[in-house]
Amino acid sequence: MFRHCRELLRKPMALAAGRTGRAGLMLSNTPRNNSAMYSFSRKILSSYSRKIMVCSVARKSAHPKKIILGIETSFDDTGVALISSTGRILGEARITQGKEHLNTGGTVPVTAGLLHKERLPDAVESTFKQAGMKLHDIDAVACTIGPGLAPCLDAGLSYAKYLCMEGEKPLIPVHHMEAHALTARMTQSLEFPFLVLLVSGGHSLLLRADGVGSFQQLGTTADDAPGEALDKVARALGVRGGGRGMEDLCRCDLPDVPEFPTFTVPLSGIRNCDFSFSGLKTAAFRRIEQHCKAFLSAATREEGPRSTAITGAERHELLMGLQSKQARKYEITARILSLPENQRMQKSIATAFQDAVFTHIVDRTHRALIFSDNKNIGKKISGLVVSGGVACNTDLRTRLTLLASAYDVPMVVPEQRLCVDNGVMIAWTGLEYFNENKDLVADADAIQAMRYIPKWALGVDARQDVQMANIKLPKRGDFKRAAAGSGGKRSTAPCTKSNVSHFK
Repeated sequence: MFRHCRELLRKPMALAAGRTGRAGLMLSNTPRNNSAMYSFSRKILSSYSRKIMVCSVARKSAHPKKIILGIETSFDDTGVALISSTGRILGEARITQGKEHLNTGGTVPVTAGLLHKERLPDAVESTFKQAGMKLHDIDAVACTIGPGLAPCLDAGLSYAKYLCMEGEKPLIPVHHMEAHALTARMTQSLEFPFLVLLVSGGHSLLLRADGVGSFQQLGTTADDAPGEALDKVARALGVRGGGRGMEDLCRCDLPDVPEFPTFTVPLSGIRNCDFSFSGLKTAAFRRIEQHCKAFLSAATREEGPRSTAITGAERHELLMGLQSKQARKYEITARILSLPENQRMQKSIATAFQDAVFTHIVDRTHRALIFSDNKNIGKKISGLVVSGGVACNTDLRTRLTLLASAYDVPMVVPEQRLCVDNGVMIAWTGLEYFNENKDLVADADAIQAMRYIPKWALGVDARQDVQMANIKLPKRGDFKRAAAGSGGKRSTAPCTKSNVSHFK
């Protein structure tokens, strides 16, 4: 039946693909970074693919619950999951690669891709075993096709294609960031539209979600992602565990921690929702180097504390290393700031840096809330969804909760294991598309022609609209006092035009 349906598809696809008559030609010839053309091509393919969808899944239509397999391999986590149409997780496997990349100073794309290829078969087998199911029991395979590292995306998509061909199942291509955005709908009753803040080691986005596959991009990063900046500064400070280790350090109780001058919050004078963390990271590096040089110089002149961990002969060598442009200079700063006599300064710098990062994130989210609350852009948002690895930070969650409560907007944060990259979010997003019969690719040729997209923007770019709105924020802290005084009810203090001119 599948072959018969595929033959039915060939003629109309020939019209869409031109002279060759090969389904999926538009995808194979479309540049990977051309998201607009790719979306257009995918819509064409999907419209024809629906013709055989009726045939290929007819034997499952009598079953009231749909089962979707999700595969996530965009970076260095291998994620696989099976979920039902009720949102129940039937089986799940998640394998991290942290240990394999420890000695390389970061994730090596080719190595990560090879590890995905090695581990995916076992991860899929384990997931099916947990659910007590076989490949023929599912309705579709959802797979991340971008954005991400090319070797990693290729590993996941190649295996998803294999499963689709083996089981005669449709393939649902998934945008990694959309999956983060939609996961909240699996655990909470959340109607469109809603505001989404995605902050992780590779991304920072502010989006208005108007529907499945329908997003307005209000803000994105101009350079680094917040998780990347936190991890790199943590490494220079000698803090183990990256951003999570920095959070623990900031929360620990150390007496007599010196007051540290606050870092300048980026883009404070620019009234848009874009992010920038590169300058903030550079400022932190500069301050770390300054302290380490002063510490070594004072110790050499015997004017400061003497450390038994660093001998006199080493001090001069370390000082010269800090003054050079060697890549290992931050290994030196990490060693110096890890000394017991430097722990208070280590915490002081970490606290100031984390505070500046989170203030920047909250400021941009604040402006996005005001923009989304404007009646001229459509229906009022139903909530604020916060997701991504950085969203696991307790301090950031507290600040965003206060902000959302001041505007009487519920804040929805998926549980921590769903904030990081995982197969569940891909399976759920696949289910959202499956329920709307949208972007399902079932023709064999179209499946084989599917390409991954390492750089893939999400939604319609509405950043210029935010810039033109020229939204002035209330003074920092106003919404905190308003939220505290309102008991969770909406406070008009920071939100009304009579109090603050938002649209000057």
